[in-house]
Amino acid sequence: MAHDALQRHRVKIEGFIDKTIQSSSASTVKIVQPEALDREVLDRCNRWFVIVTSMFFENEIEHTLLAKNFVKNIDYILYSELKRWNFEIDISGVCQLKCPTCPNGNFTGQGLTKNMMEFEQYRQILDKLIAEVDFFPDVQLYSWGEPLLNPALPDMVNYAVSRGISVGISSNLNDIRHLEKTIQAKPDWFRVSVSGIDDWYSQMHQGGCWKKVANNIDQLSKLRKIYHPEIIVEINYHLYKNNKNDIETVAQICKKNDFLFKVNAAYIDPLDMLIEYAEGQSLPESVAKTAQKLVFDINEVLRYCKTHKSNDCVRENTIVIHSDGTIRQCPHVFGSRYSLDKKIFDLSIQEVADLFMKRDICKRCKNIGLNNFYAHFLSYTDASVK
Repeated sequence: MAHDALQRHRVKIEGFIDKTIQSSSASTVKIVQPEALDREVLDRCNRWFVIVTSMFFENEIEHTLLAKNFVKNIDYILYSELKRWNFEIDISGVCQLKCPTCPNGNFTGQGLTKNMMEFEQYRQILDKLIAEVDFFPDVQLYSWGEPLLNPALPDMVNYAVSRGISVGISSNLNDIRHLEKTIQAKPDWFRVSVSGIDDWYSQMHQGGCWKKVANNIDQLSKLRKIYHPEIIVEINYHLYKNNKNDIETVAQICKKNDFLFKVNAAYIDPLDMLIEYAEGQSLPESVAKTAQKLVFDINEVLRYCKTHKSNDCVRENTIVIHSDGTIRQCPHVFGSRYSLDKKIFDLSIQEVADLFMKRDICKRCKNIGLNNFYAHFLSYTDASVK
């Protein structure tokens, strides 16, 4: 979404550098590997500047730039220093699937409320953010819920776009009743999550049907051509031990439809369950079985995190507003006790920031190094898809 947000501020984008996303054809926004970042080559251009927009790998990218003699604030800038806060509005507190790696499918405690955000509440929230946040270029209209289940989604996208805000949507694409009107409203970025095809998809996207999703992907491609050719569509492939053979099938679908293709190792959420596990509690039996299917052994990752602690957390500046207006203390938690006592309309953004500085969940998380947990999975790309 940084692409469209920056262009709206009259920043010309020539392309992107990314190690995990594949560009499927020449007509897609240009994406090259990090090795292509060469200062001598860039110096031959008339004017150039690098904006680091990665969330999870900002520090890694900056180290690469510094090693190549790039100078901060002269040759490059960190997007996080332009944009203090990331905002996610979970317009749907409901998901029709029960994925075993997601709290909608594995959480046994008191979770979040399951309701749909009304358009008027959403409009008031967006107006509040626009009024109080100095640089508010984009918003994600999803978190744990499935946004396409909310019939107000097209109006929500349209309102944000009319206010100059870029919109990102992530969907399992099993229900497309509101897809056409949503694409007509012109969101900037649309992700579809998959976890293989056929039976394996049904196991890891429980309640979903691969044949239906494949047909809906074709429909998404057609709607993009009709209504919004500029939209960036990405297929995010969740990699497990046993679904590597399906990668090429999905990669070819992306190539045919001119979608971006991203592979990362699947991981288990929510964070509150992982923290309790790292602190000595047992995982639910079903989650422990699911963990055996992951590419990485979570116990080994947890041990590594504990011995390589840092104070950096790419998610601590993300404010997630749930469908009922409550504010979660972290994007990765699901238990209702990890929401702030007051709702978004009862607090200024500065007051939210002050409360975030006192979050107990952050102290517990960093104390065992779990703030670096997800980067292990998101940075993994199997050799067969490079």
